[in-house]
Amino acid sequence: MHDLRKLVSSANLLYTFEAAARHESFTLAARELNVTPAAVSHAIRQFEDGIGLKLFDRQHKRVIVTPEGAKLFQNVSQALERILSTINDLKAETSRTPVRLYVSITVATHWLLPRLARIRETLPLFDLRLYTSDKQLELPDDGMSIAVTGGRGAWPGCHVWLFTKEIIYPVCSPKYLQAHGPIKHLKDLRQHRLIHLDDMLHEGITWRDWFDKFRIPHPKDRGTLVYNNYILVLQATLAAEGVALGWQHVVGDLVKQGDLVRPIKEQMSSGVDVYIVARKGRELSPAACELRDRLIQEGLTITG
Repeated sequence: MHDLRKLVSSANLLYTFEAAARHESFTLAARELNVTPAAVSHAIRQFEDGIGLKLFDRQHKRVIVTPEGAKLFQNVSQALERILSTINDLKAETSRTPVRLYVSITVATHWLLPRLARIRETLPLFDLRLYTSDKQLELPDDGMSIAVTGGRGAWPGCHVWLFTKEIIYPVCSPKYLQAHGPIKHLKDLRQHRLIHLDDMLHEGITWRDWFDKFRIPHPKDRGTLVYNNYILVLQATLAAEGVALGWQHVVGDLVKQGDLVRPIKEQMSSGVDVYIVARKGRELSPAACELRDRLIQEGLTITG
């Protein structure tokens, strides 16, 4: 940069040259820059002397960019455009309102991420920051943080909005059903390999609860698979390892796409629904309210 400063004594010379070369006119460049044509001519001459190149052929009442001038113009113009673009990008980033969204890893993977681009398009001025965890919810009291989490709608010190009802039904892969089906009745599930989420590590509906709900004797162990993470449960189900319980807001898209099927029509609701939660200590920012409202709209469309 020190060598460039020796050649170009002022950045204004670059602006003047770019305008004069773009218009191929000192008069039009002067009008754009709000100076006189003589000032433009003087600046161009100073620029040419500094770099030791002839940039314009001066003819009667017109100027023509030389080949050297045309090559330099291309690079100067692109450099100034990149600088302007970078400044605009940085200004846009600093003007975006940060919003923090806390969700479980499973909901983020199978529900949110497929919709994230659409949500961002509708909320372009948001700096949406996504935090995933399967641990107990610890939501900051900052007016910009909301969470999607399961519960009975009672979080002391929190605002709560229903996101979607928790609906649960058995799911398996078409490949599994083809190899081991059909499954026509509830009681048929007792003859199949059931995939479990470890209830020692996670609260929620289990296969035991499912059979109790429909007053069906518990099945004997038929090579039960147990995982400590629901993403692993779904991966095993997609791999045709057995039948799992599916939470509609998580598996609904997989069912619609045909990656999973519901072998029987029965379903149940646990009463532990899915909510959007925010702390009461500080009023939610307008950006956080817009994201909340958008999530509520998305939750109304959940089926499976």
